[in-house]
Amino acid sequence: MDDAHVSQSGYVGIKLSVIPIPRMQYLVQKLKFRLVDWDGITPRPLVQKKGRSQLVGILAGTPPDPEKWQEAMERITQKLAKAQDCLKPFQGGRQKAAGQSNFIAEHCGYVHVLGDDDFDKLAWFQSASLSTWVPELYSEYSTYIFKLKSHYPELHRPFHSSVFPTLTVNFGPQTVCDGHRDHGNLPFGLCAITPFGSFDPDKGGHIVLWELKLIVRFPPGSTILIPSAVITHGNTSVQWGEERYSFTQYAPGALFRWVDNRFQTQVERFGSGREGAAAVTKHDAEAGYYRNRLKKLRYNK
Repeated sequence: MDDAHVSQSGYVGIKLSVIPIPRMQYLVQKLKFRLVDWDGITPRPLVQKKGRSQLVGILAGTPPDPEKWQEAMERITQKLAKAQDCLKPFQGGRQKAAGQSNFIAEHCGYVHVLGDDDFDKLAWFQSASLSTWVPELYSEYSTYIFKLKSHYPELHRPFHSSVFPTLTVNFGPQTVCDGHRDHGNLPFGLCAITPFGSFDPDKGGHIVLWELKLIVRFPPGSTILIPSAVITHGNTSVQWGEERYSFTQYAPGALFRWVDNRFQTQVERFGSGREGAAAVTKHDAEAGYYRNRLKKLRYNK
């Protein structure tokens, strides 16, 4: 990840073209990807061993009681299935406008996600996994979120039980992502992903980590954390008639830059025109933000 595609500032990644995810058989046989047959429960790190070992992901698994956890995940699946009734009028090309469609989807999300006990437990586990495996990164998140909250007391995190400031729910019902990078996320940060639904994890729904040439079995209710801004990732399709939803939490790099800019824009801090741009370039080069923060990904063994 030292040579990852990161912007000059180090606060965000660089947007790349989307890569269609081929069928798993093609990935394994033709492209020589390695299949990680993970049970979705047992936690383990993903480490890249080029030069010095570097953490590139965490297979966090589930909390200690898998049966109760799966019951909670099944309830979440049922709630998101019901949310389809709210979204149906705005699907299938019937949206009146993108802005209106986004508003309705957001509204449905708030109704079915925020304040829900099962989603709160999920948000907590994702956050706790970050704290357990990479405490320095968790501390970095906590520090910046505290500074934001102190400066803007009217702001509230989506979940008090979680350190993450942002979330996305993919309402499905067959969530499939092409290979992409979430370039707006913090490059040295980790994005927590949990899928749920009625799909068979042996046949589909695997997460694909492109640069690492890995395909990881990704059962419903299990959690994986990856640096989504710098690793191209997506998932294989599920079978006909199956359902797959997903819940992710992450940290946008712009929030961290806003704090470091003393809660002001680049122009307000460094000035405009060529002189301002030169000041920004000089500051970013000297700060080495991404390079100096990459050590935050040291993990507890």
